[in-house]
Amino acid sequence: MAEELAFARKASGLVRGLSMWDAFAVGFMFVVFGIRIFAKVQKVVMVFGIGGCAIIGIALTVTSRASFMVKWDAWVTANHSADLIYSKFPAVVAKAASVPIIPITWNWADTLGVMVAMSWLFAYAYSISFIAGEVKRPDKTIIMSNLFAILVPAAFMLWIGAAMYHSIGFQFLSASGYADNNGIDAIANLPWSTHFVGLAAVMAGGSAFGKFISAIMGLSYVAFTLWWIALSYLAFPRILFAWGMDRMGPKWFTDINPRFASPVKNHLLCFVLGEALLALYFFKFNSTMQNITVTGMQITSVFAVTALAAVLFPYMKRSKGVWDSSPYKTWRFLGLPMVVWGGAVNLVYLALLMYEFVFKKAAGAFTTGSTILFGLVWVLGIIWYFFWKQRSRSVGVDVSMTYGELPPE
Repeated sequence: MAEELAFARKASGLVRGLSMWDAFAVGFMFVVFGIRIFAKVQKVVMVFGIGGCAIIGIALTVTSRASFMVKWDAWVTANHSADLIYSKFPAVVAKAASVPIIPITWNWADTLGVMVAMSWLFAYAYSISFIAGEVKRPDKTIIMSNLFAILVPAAFMLWIGAAMYHSIGFQFLSASGYADNNGIDAIANLPWSTHFVGLAAVMAGGSAFGKFISAIMGLSYVAFTLWWIALSYLAFPRILFAWGMDRMGPKWFTDINPRFASPVKNHLLCFVLGEALLALYFFKFNSTMQNITVTGMQITSVFAVTALAAVLFPYMKRSKGVWDSSPYKTWRFLGLPMVVWGGAVNLVYLALLMYEFVFKKAAGAFTTGSTILFGLVWVLGIIWYFFWKQRSRSVGVDVSMTYGELPPE
């Protein structure tokens, strides 16, 4: 049975097989030729990505607990790991984790901690704003897109989570999560890890049809991995373009390629910097440039700043004109604008994420180097702002006037 997911494993390992540098190159090709090409590729990616997720959900839903136990025991036995049969697996993992027992039911502390992982499902919905100027009706399309960018992942999360509790069981699922997060190789030599896709692949079985289903599951992973890279490319060049328009960077930041209607130079800069930083991450600063540092920067530099601005926006004097003309001014709850409620709730949520991710669960991984990098990025950003502010003033442009009034969009 070791070959039952052979094709899916090849598909899931595509990014690693090509190397992350090649994957970055593929993501670059998705975005550099303009939004029309991007939109066409997106449709194809979403068909395989969301379609594969739906198949995973169906496999988890239609498989009974008894059927999963039989298939799991057959799978581990075929791979010379008979000591990992369903009834023994939690105890083996507990021993590896140096804990008395794997939890058999939920608790509030761990539930709040899971909110960190769930935030990754929809935190990047703000990427939609980077193409707002290229959408016919951003006032409607962007609002609805952000809403569905939250609802769709949440629906999949609830569906797959409920299905796994039903077909797999809480304790076994907790054990499989620990094994996957810490490396299944530390526990047993199995063909693939015990994440939810791997467990669904076990359910699919080793028949020809099961292999086909498993391949679609693996293809879903490949599609979303490549698209995550493409979205990472989408934001940076458009940020540079905005900086150039606001005299916060060199003039060539605003160059648009007439053929592709895209800031190609900015994309090329993003590609070069991305490849260089990726090399630094893999070969030199893995412990410093890890996800905790990045997430901490996003919370403090992007999400929290935006949430605070949302709370203050209706009451700021310089935004009064924009707010008074906004169609959402009348959206109120308990006398306060909905945008204020949204910003306040988001600040509470972000504080919880910051506590769980940086100061509690992962505090040991937030190294001295991470803290230095965190502060260095902020310092360099401030230096960049004041440098270009002074340079623009030297040629007769006061950028303070640019930020003194919000643009209509």
